[in-house]
Amino acid sequence: MTYTPNLKSIKKHKVPDWYHDAKFGIFIHWSLSSVPAFAVVGQGDLVEIQKKEGIGAQFAKNPYAEWYLNSLRIAGTETQKYHHETYGENFSYDDFVPMFNEAIKKWNPDEWVDLFKKAGAKYVVLVTKHHDGFLLWHSNYPNPRKKNYSASRDIVGELTKTVKNAGMRMGFYYSSALDWSFTETPIIDIISMLDNGPTEPEYVEYVNNHWFELIDKYEPIILWNDIGYPPKTNVNELFAYFYNKFPDGVVNDRWIQIPKIVRKN
Repeated sequence: MTYTPNLKSIKKHKVPDWYHDAKFGIFIHWSLSSVPAFAVVGQGDLVEIQKKEGIGAQFAKNPYAEWYLNSLRIAGTETQKYHHETYGENFSYDDFVPMFNEAIKKWNPDEWVDLFKKAGAKYVVLVTKHHDGFLLWHSNYPNPRKKNYSASRDIVGELTKTVKNAGMRMGFYYSSALDWSFTETPIIDIISMLDNGPTEPEYVEYVNNHWFELIDKYEPIILWNDIGYPPKTNVNELFAYFYNKFPDGVVNDRWIQIPKIVRKN
C-alpha cells in the first residue's frame, strides 16, 4: 500500500515479522561524551534517584554519561567538579572534538560487527546524533551554530555498510527534541526539560533535513527518535516517506510534538 502523511494512514502500518522474530539487537551510544566517559555512579538508576531525592535530582546527579554536557552546565554537580579538576575550568565540551576524532582513527567497525554477530544480534541501532548535537556522519546539513561539529570519519556510513554485509539490519537513533548545541540553558527539572528543545524554524528544518538525509543516504530499517519532535512540522510526512520506501521498516514511539501552549516561548 501507499502511505499518506496523516495519522490515519500511518496507523495502518503493521510491525513487520522480522522485528517480532529478531528478539535481540545492539544499541550503541557513542559521542563526545565517550571521551570523558564520566557520570556519578553508585546511587541507583533514575527512578531510584527520584524516589530518594525528588525529580530534580535526576538531572544534577544524572547517572547517564551521555548527559555529561547537561550535568556539566549545572553549577556544583559532581560532573562539573570532575571536569574542572581533570581538564581545567577553561576546557569546554567542544574541546573534546579533536580528542574524539583522534581516537576514532583506530576504530575498526569489522571488530564490532564480528562481536555483534557472535552475540546473536539481528539488528544494530547507532546513535547518529545525541543531545549534545555532535554528528557521527558527514552531513550536507552541518551544524549552523558550531563549525566542524562532527566526526572526522563517516561512522554512520562505515558501520551501516559493515552491519548490512554481515546480514544484520541497521537502525538509527537521532535526538530530535533536544540539541544542546542550540541552547546553553541546562535542564534542571521536568519543566525546563519540556522547554529546552529548540523550536525555531532553523532547527526544525535542520532536523527534518537530517532525517531524510539519513534515510536516503544510508537506508536504515529502524528509525529510533528520542524524547520528542519539534512542533510546527508534520512528522507524518517523514513516516509516510520512510514506510513507502521501506514497507518493512520500524519506527519507535518517541515522536510526541509538545505544543506551544506547554512551553514558555
